[in-house]
Amino acid sequence: MSRRSAWFRGFHLLALLIPLCAAQLLAQDGKREAAGIIPPDAAYFGQNPPGERPERFAPGILSAAPFLERLAFSPDGKECFFTVGTADYSANSLFLTRYENGAWTPQAPAPFTAGFERSGEPFFSPDGKRLYFTAQAKDSGSRMDIWMVDRTAQGWGTPIRLPSPINSNANEFCFSRVQDGTMYFLSNRSGAPQVYRAREQPDQSLQAELVPAPVLSIGTFEGDPCVAPDGRFLVFYSGRAGGFGAVDLYASFPDGRGGWTSPVNLGPGFNTEAEEFGATLSPDGKCLFFVRHSMQKGEIYWVSTTAIDNVRPAPAGTANTSTAAVTVDSPTHAYPINGKPSAVVQDHEAMLALALQVEKDLKADLSKYDIQDKSVLQRIYSGLYGIAMLKRDYAEARRYLGLVQGLQENPVARLMTGVITGPYMEAMERPGADFHATFRALLSKCLAALPYQDVQGTLNAMKEGLEAASKAQMIGGLEAGLDPAVKDGQLSQEMAGGLVSAAMNLEVILPVKEDVVASIKGWFEANKSLQATVNPATNAPPTVLGTIKPKLKGAYFGQTLPGETPVPFAPEILNALSPWVAATAFSPDGTHFFVSVGTADWSGAKLYYSKLVNGEWTPVVEPAFLSDFTYSNEPLFSPDGTTLTFTGKKATGSLDLWTVSHRHEGWGTPVALPSAINSDLSEYRGSYLPDGTLYFTSGRSGVLQMYKGYKDAAQTLVVDPVGAPISTYSNEGDPCIASDGRFLIFCSARDRKSSDLYVSFSDGKGGWAQAIKLGDGFNTPAEEYGAHLSSDGKCLFFTRHDSKGNGIYWVATSAIDKLK
Repeated sequence: MSRRSAWFRGFHLLALLIPLCAAQLLAQDGKREAAGIIPPDAAYFGQNPPGERPERFAPGILSAAPFLERLAFSPDGKECFFTVGTADYSANSLFLTRYENGAWTPQAPAPFTAGFERSGEPFFSPDGKRLYFTAQAKDSGSRMDIWMVDRTAQGWGTPIRLPSPINSNANEFCFSRVQDGTMYFLSNRSGAPQVYRAREQPDQSLQAELVPAPVLSIGTFEGDPCVAPDGRFLVFYSGRAGGFGAVDLYASFPDGRGGWTSPVNLGPGFNTEAEEFGATLSPDGKCLFFVRHSMQKGEIYWVSTTAIDNVRPAPAGTANTSTAAVTVDSPTHAYPINGKPSAVVQDHEAMLALALQVEKDLKADLSKYDIQDKSVLQRIYSGLYGIAMLKRDYAEARRYLGLVQGLQENPVARLMTGVITGPYMEAMERPGADFHATFRALLSKCLAALPYQDVQGTLNAMKEGLEAASKAQMIGGLEAGLDPAVKDGQLSQEMAGGLVSAAMNLEVILPVKEDVVASIKGWFEANKSLQATVNPATNAPPTVLGTIKPKLKGAYFGQTLPGETPVPFAPEILNALSPWVAATAFSPDGTHFFVSVGTADWSGAKLYYSKLVNGEWTPVVEPAFLSDFTYSNEPLFSPDGTTLTFTGKKATGSLDLWTVSHRHEGWGTPVALPSAINSDLSEYRGSYLPDGTLYFTSGRSGVLQMYKGYKDAAQTLVVDPVGAPISTYSNEGDPCIASDGRFLIFCSARDRKSSDLYVSFSDGKGGWAQAIKLGDGFNTPAEEYGAHLSSDGKCLFFTRHDSKGNGIYWVATSAIDKLK
């Protein structure tokens, strides 16, 4: 499934009309001149320009969320809009940061998006005075449209929805424009996400059309067009066969005849098993940005555009030295059609007649040409498989299905190929049996053989897509997209193939929709016990983490107290529990112990608990009070040991700070801290002063920053940022304050390399002195964070993290005082 699966679920018949001439509304950009020079100290957040191999862009700087998507810099380099999303693409917001007075402002939601449910995917006009973006208006159901907003003397103005034919009753995304005025965008008006372009006609009207073959590949997800201003290349994502993951980046080049060459997969330097999409260009066109997204994180990468130019296919008769594989052109055909595609697809006999013509040509091509390109072969075999399904020739369908499966390089795609149609064909071949009952039984058996950890995300997306699917939806998409694209009663080969796929969905998949959804739900229920251990959103370990052996006497498992150089804390004990121990906390009396276990990429964490009974530590288990939390971390005991504060998240909501009380009868029910402390964004790790003042971390400013919550003279809870000279505009947090307030230790990525530990001392006037980076004994090329104090304040604990595992370190706090 593509990343767009959550957005392409319905087609709405109500259009919102804007009474403006489309050409007049959009043509203003092309008449303006680009201006402005990027200041050297501001350029791309001070990042060194990349070479011809993609690398992460601004790690630790654009950090409003772990899931970043498409970005755009203004032509003068002083504004950056970027998209903050989620692991499952269910939400996204457009953020903004500006370069002002020698620094970048805090990253925050774009002010003009306040009235939208969702927003993202920015694109600047050449002069920087207009911004295009994608958004979902609150009155549009779930439809995404392309909007524009102009810069005014007071700032950005009021957004305007672009008119038809840019926007339609379907979903539109990812606006891009070239110097000749041609506009490119993504739309699912044809029934699946495809790349469209709109051009001004002699009468100043606009006409939108599918970007034709060979870029067009109806039946696959593709989109996010990014066209060089001079039109020398088009980069887009596609889910076509032969890629490295669900969707990959491809490039196509002008063919000299007004069209585009066969797309080139940009290769393993760009594409991985994750999803790559969201390509955009720097203002000078020298750098390409794109998104790499997995369930664990979404990051921005950038690369020199010379890497794109290098994969341009060589002219006919010359050698092609490109390292990327160029897709071989396959023969093309056209087919007469009597009526609109949306009507033909509903007429089985008419559709079958068309399918037989396509079948004849595909088989002739296989016989006539020595086709070696796997993606071309897979497309042909897939077409013949779909036609066999329409003919109800299941022996032939199985043969082509096997050929398709044999060409699948993605292991998940190989597992999922035929997962519905295999049981469907077998049920159809059992005359006299209850078809739906037989199909459900066969499908459930097929699903039971699938490895949960490999396919659970794909099956969940399939279930959600089917739940929203309907005949009206499919026909509406064809009416909006494919019907207007047919010229002179002729279907292109790609259009005909897409119509075959649509017919198979209507005749085969939709009639068993309820059976498939019920079977997938049953599969998830049957695998319920596995969900806690392999869910990619949490990577949660088993309920029982392990045991602490043997009998241990003395505080801190009997470990020798550290000196003034950090040393590992109880490595033989913690490593036996997990290589990813992220934090620990002992109660003041030393009889209760909490430990959190994280992951290599910080995508999940879970708290575990043990207590000292009759001189032995009980098994380390997940406490019952966390049973409905999907994330728990960063434990902190109150001075009297009766309350635990922790970072937690339930199935819905954000990461928040919670407290839970402990009495003789055991642990109570967790309670979220007040809304002044918790926000709609994420809050992390707290540290208390004796008067109840809480220092904590929040993402409410657009980056992770430190805050303090306290009660004023009127006993009203007040939350203020911990400002200068401590805070910068980098990610920083995990505040750890001494009980007497003499120092504050925190982590920061201000050097743009990794997270390190810093300390600031009280200035004696209620503020803080300049932060000091702790020395080599504390900081390394790895990540250091998570500082917290022992109950008596004599020892400082912190976490050191690299790709191999975590280590908990501790040191005497006298080492901190010596730095003052």
